[in-house]
Amino acid sequence: MGEAALDAVRAGMRGLRAPGAYDAVHKDECAFSFHTPFSTAAGLLLNLHTLRSVSDEFLAADHQRTGHSLYLRMQYTKVRESRCAWTQLSGSGSNSDIDRNSGSNSETLTRAWPRAAR
Repeated sequence: MGEAALDAVRAGMRGLRAPGAYDAVHKDECAFSFHTPFSTAAGLLLNLHTLRSVSDEFLAADHQRTGHSLYLRMQYTKVRESRCAWTQLSGSGSNSDIDRNSGSNSETLTRAWPRAAR
């Protein structure tokens, strides 16, 4: 990354703050359409100043409206439970959180949280 790019990032970081307990972070759906981090291959872009998400097609409009240029790209994919990293890392093959009547071919949304090595 060049020095010019780093200067642009540093300029965009002015005024950034961590969201507090009462701040709403709109990261589940685009502010202007019905896109979600799952619905598009590119995912959503979270404006780090306004804490609102937009899809790629509304990025220019959001930048023009807010004047901010730092965004966090969020891309989610659905994985089958048997391929989930959490199941592989935890070593337990139990599916206690899954409805047993749903069958083995149903897709379930899982988030993989790897554990720290000890």
